[in-house]
Amino acid sequence: MFLYALCLMGATCLFSGCSDDDDDDAGKNVADSYLVEYFDELELLQNHLVELDSTGAWSQRINGSPLDDADTTLLFIGVKDIEEAKETFLMWFPDNVDIITMSNNMTVNLKDEDRKSQGTVHFIAQPSGTTVNNYPLIAEVTFKADIKYVSKVYFIAESSWPENNDSKECVGDAYYWPLTYINYMVIRESSCGKCALLLGFTEPHTPQSGAPGANLATAQEAVKILQQDMELFKILFEEAKIPFNEDDFYWIDKWYSSWNDKGVYAIRPKDGEIDWFTTFWKKPKKRGFQVCCNTIYMTPLT
Repeated sequence: MFLYALCLMGATCLFSGCSDDDDDDAGKNVADSYLVEYFDELELLQNHLVELDSTGAWSQRINGSPLDDADTTLLFIGVKDIEEAKETFLMWFPDNVDIITMSNNMTVNLKDEDRKSQGTVHFIAQPSGTTVNNYPLIAEVTFKADIKYVSKVYFIAESSWPENNDSKECVGDAYYWPLTYINYMVIRESSCGKCALLLGFTEPHTPQSGAPGANLATAQEAVKILQQDMELFKILFEEAKIPFNEDDFYWIDKWYSSWNDKGVYAIRPKDGEIDWFTTFWKKPKKRGFQVCCNTIYMTPLT
């Protein structure tokens, strides 16, 4: 009984020694953010083509439209030439991807965040005069990887693209979505198999649960579009009365978790850097990076 009492007293001392002040002090030496070097490249590629929801089901197409009614997994993208086809293809991967290039052909070795193999993707340039479904074929993309809802991607001459597939939204148009209370601006028009992209931002907050922003692939796609003419987009955001700062980090829908920490990923438009910020030890507030692909439920802003 005496030993039992001693153990009980020791445990009480241990618990009473951990005050709220100690918890606050414990976080003082914790870094605010951590640079992310590697990504799940299969997941990135999947969401650059056909975005999946949290259950893995089909959500929406981002790049590529089905022009073959008999097979909707065959996606088509219209481009000017082989150089634009290569540029579009490379946008679907991080800069440090394992890629082998031979002339105009490329092989990408997909890897996950732990650098384990996830399969391969092949970009194959086609000889002049090659056609697919009567469209001039510039290049095709094939997969030896688990890509859902996509079997091939064909880059065809944009001059042959069906005219009825383009949207009416123009870059710079602003919209309000009552469901999210967010203003959005068109940063990419729907054209030649690429869906329209609208970008908006939440109010600053510390994410607790749910999706604080767009998925990583869609966020990177939007940032790369902004970087093509950042000065113009800053002017357009100002005219649309949508606060935007290229130097800020914005929350995206990707979480970090370990036995002693948790955090949320964020993206910086200026350079596309991806960091994750601890939300366990500290409570950083940032705006969420929201990307939409249509204006069905939105109201135009004048």
